[in-house]
Amino acid sequence: MSFAFLFAPGHEPRKLEKALRLGVAVIADWEDGVPPQAKEEARHTTLDLLQQLPQGIPVYVRLNPATSPYFEDDVKWLTRLPEAIGCVLPRAEDPRTIARLGDLGRRVIPLIETPAGLYRARELAQAHPHVERLALGYLDYLAEIGGRWIPTGEPLLLARSWLVLVSRLASIGAPLDGVYPHLEDLAGLKAEAEMARNLGFYGKLAVHPHQLPVIEEAFRPSPEEIRWAEEVVRRYREAMEQGKGAIRLEGQLVDPPVYRKALDILEAGGRGEG
Repeated sequence: MSFAFLFAPGHEPRKLEKALRLGVAVIADWEDGVPPQAKEEARHTTLDLLQQLPQGIPVYVRLNPATSPYFEDDVKWLTRLPEAIGCVLPRAEDPRTIARLGDLGRRVIPLIETPAGLYRARELAQAHPHVERLALGYLDYLAEIGGRWIPTGEPLLLARSWLVLVSRLASIGAPLDGVYPHLEDLAGLKAEAEMARNLGFYGKLAVHPHQLPVIEEAFRPSPEEIRWAEEVVRRYREAMEQGKGAIRLEGQLVDPPVYRKALDILEAGGRGEG
């Protein structure tokens, strides 16, 4: 299970090959990371490198936006890739585009980067059963609304909370937070990743390998959290078998919401409970 989703430029085979060996989710980029003259090269390179996928590594392609002149060719090339490869749609705004990609049998991650995308996020989340989760491209979003990025995150609280809410309502995976803009500031990345996790996010987008360990550590449950969750599940199930309702564990009330949270922690830690 990967909590970091690493962008790698599709037209640079060395970087894409390296990304595929890092053990995290990889997004081969056909959009921002690729200049116009290299779009075709990016598609060819991606097709060549992704014929044999690494075992257990989620792989996606970030297409160009549906309004761009490159989108239709991107879709044609997407159909030539192995079916296990999903797609990320930037500047997602129209549920019909999401449904079209889903109809190709692809896992879809709509990337929310505009006010219109945020406003229609619930429609996008429900556009097709193959929508895996949403992602927040917050630098583009802030530019669109005239906002500023600050480390404490207040300008993004509404957007982040809204994506968590609509994801839960649509019964899809929890969303991904955006790329942290200061590549050398790992302490700031850690703080932002922990804040996103506390809000209910699943993981975080990344653009450099040295960001990956920080993201993975922030979102992966600690041994202490795993032990707590295992004890909650064990004690709560015992109580249910005895016909009891909520119980106390080390002074904390354990009721159905706490039980579900414990199950989520175990799943995130690779110890899913039925």
